[in-house]
Amino acid sequence: MAMFITKGMQIRVPVGGLKLSSDGTASLEVEVLLYTHSYWLDIALDHLERAATAETALKAAWGGSDEELKGKFLESLFAESMQAIVAAAVALDAFYAAVKVHRPVAPDVVKAWAKNKTSRPTQIAEVLRSCFKLNAASFAEFKKILGQLFEWRDWTVHPPAHFRAPLLAPHLGVATEWRFAIYSAENARRAVGFAIRVLAQLLRKPRPGKDRLETFCSESQPLVAKAVMRFEGAFGPLNLDAPPNSPSVA
Repeated sequence: MAMFITKGMQIRVPVGGLKLSSDGTASLEVEVLLYTHSYWLDIALDHLERAATAETALKAAWGGSDEELKGKFLESLFAESMQAIVAAAVALDAFYAAVKVHRPVAPDVVKAWAKNKTSRPTQIAEVLRSCFKLNAASFAEFKKILGQLFEWRDWTVHPPAHFRAPLLAPHLGVATEWRFAIYSAENARRAVGFAIRVLAQLLRKPRPGKDRLETFCSESQPLVAKAVMRFEGAFGPLNLDAPPNSPSVA
C-alpha cells in the first residue's frame, strides 16, 4: 500500500514490524504520527488575517450611513476573531497533548485533578512547567493568561445564553452585545501572538533528562518558526526574548 507523507508527519517501524517468511520474502509494518499544534497555529493565523481585513473594511464603512454594510463587516470581524482565538487555545492544548507523553502525569495527580475538577488550563500549565524551564513568576502569569484564553474559548464552545448589559467595544466606540466587544481583531492578535510566542519559547528550553522530549522540541522548532515569521511579517515583532508570560506581542 502506497503512503503519502506530509510535513510534520513521523514514521517508525514498531518492534516486530520487520517480518521474514519461510520463503525468504519480507514484509514491513510501519506506524505514523502527526502532531497538530503547528496546523492549529496556521489556522489561527488564517482567521487572524481575515479578522484584520474585516476590521479595515469595518473602519472604512463605520463613518458612512450604510447600516447593513456595517453589520456585515462587524459580523465578519466577530466570526474571524472568535475562530482565531479558539484556534490559538486549541494549538496550546494540542501542544500539551504532544509533550505530556514524554513526562506522564503521576496517577495520583490525575485522580486529584478529577476529584478537584481541576480546570483544563491549569492542567496544561502544570504539565508544561514539568516539561520546560519556567520560573515561578513567569509560570504564575502564564497560567493566568492561559486561563483567560481558555475562558474566551469556552464562551464559544459553551456560549452563555442569557441577557446582559451591552459592553463598550473600544474598536467601535459604541456599546454592543458583549461578544462583539470580546471577539475583536485586537484580542485575536494578542491571543494568537501569545500562543505562537509561548510555543516558540518553550521549545528552546526543555528540561534536561528527557531525550524524546528534546527530540520533539528540535523537530517542532522549524514548524513553529514558520508561524513566528508569518505573524511578524503581518503584525509586528513577537519579541521572543521577553518572558513567555507577557500578554502583549508588541
